[in-house]
Amino acid sequence: MSTITIWTCTTEGDNCGTETTVHATQSEAAEYVRTSLRDILKRTPERLAAVEAATADNISELWEDAVDGPCIIEEQTVTLPPLAVATHETRHGDETRLYPNSDTARAWRREIAAENWAARMDEDKPADPDELAEAYFERVGEMRGDFFRVEELEIVGGTVPVAPAQDWRQIARDLAGALDACTHQIDQMRGMFSDEDGTIAEAVSDADEAAEAYRRAAAGLPAAPAAQFIGQDDRACSEGWGLFENSDTGTLEIQADAESSIFVRDGVSRDDEAEAFVKAKAAEGSEYHALALLRVGTAQ
Repeated sequence: MSTITIWTCTTEGDNCGTETTVHATQSEAAEYVRTSLRDILKRTPERLAAVEAATADNISELWEDAVDGPCIIEEQTVTLPPLAVATHETRHGDETRLYPNSDTARAWRREIAAENWAARMDEDKPADPDELAEAYFERVGEMRGDFFRVEELEIVGGTVPVAPAQDWRQIARDLAGALDACTHQIDQMRGMFSDEDGTIAEAVSDADEAAEAYRRAAAGLPAAPAAQFIGQDDRACSEGWGLFENSDTGTLEIQADAESSIFVRDGVSRDDEAEAFVKAKAAEGSEYHALALLRVGTAQ
């Protein structure tokens, strides 16, 4: 398992309730205290110079002097659990799913085996789901080339290469076009070959039906919805944060959503709080927030 570091800041004092905030770095935690002190000491501007000059090492002392209460900035290490990538390989293509752990990934394996046992197995179904899945995939692996594998995905940060999404509509159009070209060429050469058993005619007929079925389906397909990416979708907006491109580096970073009030106070965006929120959610086991962290530092 990999770990990430966050910083907690707990403050208390006269006319101030106890408050604990979470920050991405020590300097950001200190800056949060500095901002609070600016507001508290705004009627005594002669003390603000010391606040501006304070560092993460001594700003707690200024807080204690100002409000007669503690200010504790602490480093916290949290462990991110590994995710599990499950892949079901079949002759028709592969399906890959992401799960929070290997146990839930293997539940999908058991589900596939149970659903398809009657159609593909000629022996009694074992009562134990794990034995059933083991027997099923051993048999279909030999007979059909169907396999199931589970791999752990360790979250280590940095740039993660992402394969471009397949445009299946374009692939289908290309296949349909190639099929039409093949049947046309076969029609041109029919007189050159004997087709006493009707095999060629049947194959051409099947191809024509498949091409026509594609054209009917394509004509009724709705427009593809606009793609929404993790961290740049409605869920992130509802939580008050998002992944935005840094104009200097051209890479993504977590920022507070300026149109939300969750991490924006007095017109100031608290990007450090937004980042800490995402890290904390990932540490709690949220697959969505863990995947958002993987996109940090990558290109738009």
